[in-house]
Order: sequence, then C-alpha cells, then structure tokens
Amino acid sequence: QENPLYYGIYVGTPDGGFFEIVNLESSPRARTALQAQPRDRWVTIRIEQAAENRFRRYRYLDSELKTLRERREPTDYDVVRRQWYADAVASDTLQRSKPYRFAQLGALGQTFSRRISDTDAVVAIDITLESMSRFLGALNIGESSQVLLYDKSGEIIASSKQGPGERNVADPELVAMALDSTRQEQLIEVDTSGAPYYAFSAAMNNGDTNGLYVGIL
Repeated sequence: QENPLYYGIYVGTPDGGFFEIVNLESSPRARTALQAQPRDRWVTIRIEQAAENRFRRYRYLDSELKTLRERREPTDYDVVRRQWYADAVASDTLQRSKPYRFAQLGALGQTFSRRISDTDAVVAIDITLESMSRFLGALNIGESSQVLLYDKSGEIIASSKQGPGERNVADPELVAMALDSTRQEQLIEVDTSGAPYYAFSAAMNNGDTNGLYVGIL
C-alpha cells in the first residue's frame, strides 16, 4: 500500500520454497493475467511440493486481507535456478536485473533482489517499467522538461516523456554527469540539441556504481 509501484514482493529459500504477494492495482494487466475478479485486491502465490509434484497455489484476498478463493496449478518453477535468486545469494549487495518480460504479466519490468543476512534466503521486488514511467509522468514538472531513471551506460529504465524503448539512451550530458560524482546533485547549465537546459543527476542505491540514477532536464 505504501509503494504502489511494486508489482510483487517475494521470498525464495534454498529448499525451493517461494512466497509472493502481488498488488493487483500496480498494472492494468495484472487482473487479467492472474485471473482476478473485481473484488480481489491482492494475490498470494506459494510454491508447494506434494510427493513428486510441484504446484503453484494462488490465494485471492480482498482489501481487508480476507481470503475470497483459491486455485492451484502444476509448475516446474525452481527458485534456486532463477537468476534473481542466484545473483543475490552469491552477493551481499542489492542486485538489479536487466529489463525483461515478466512471464505471467507479459509486461517489461525489473527485479531487485538481496540475500537476507546470515541466511540463503532472498527477498525480491518486481517493478514494471510501465508503472515507473507512469509515476514519473505524473510529476508534471513542465512540457519542456523530462524526468528519467537510467543506468551509468545511459540506458533509460523509465521516463516521464515516453514509454520504455522509444528512446532508450539518456541525453549525453546526463550520462556524463552520472560518471562524474563532482557534477551530481546540483543544477548544471547544458546545451542539448541546440537548446539551453538545466540538468540534474543523482545516484540512487547510496551511490552504488552498479545502480540507477535519477535525471532531470
């Protein structure tokens, strides 16, 4: 509820255990993809082992977290073979996937994962690029302005101006600012496509060089 950008939050454990809660209001596609009904607000998904078979159990909850119904289906999903789990369990830092298409949702997004201290369990969060761009667009800082999230290579993750992929490289000035910590977190006059702008760039993830940057033109 506090973070409407999050599509799902989940935990994977080394014995193959998996539990996720999905926010059905995070994406227009979520209800259709997960076979949800109008009263449903959340869906929990748990991987269960029964003899030699594995199942994915869906539990549909209302806004008061009351269970409305359940269903289950066979699955071959194996947590320990998923990239988000393998990357996080081998590291002590936050891991961020490249944008990819979420299997159930069919939308582009990213996974952020991290190993829980002193365990081999991993907690992860899925965010769709669509929801990130929608959030940035709602900031409404001006028709001639742009707010974006991008990485140090300049790849745009989300933008207030257009959907992901339409222009997938950030302005060269913002890329240069991301690579130079002395030019971050301040307004700098730049020339972009022959027009004067103010540019701002700041590192996220506490300055982690493998993280994301927020940029404003």
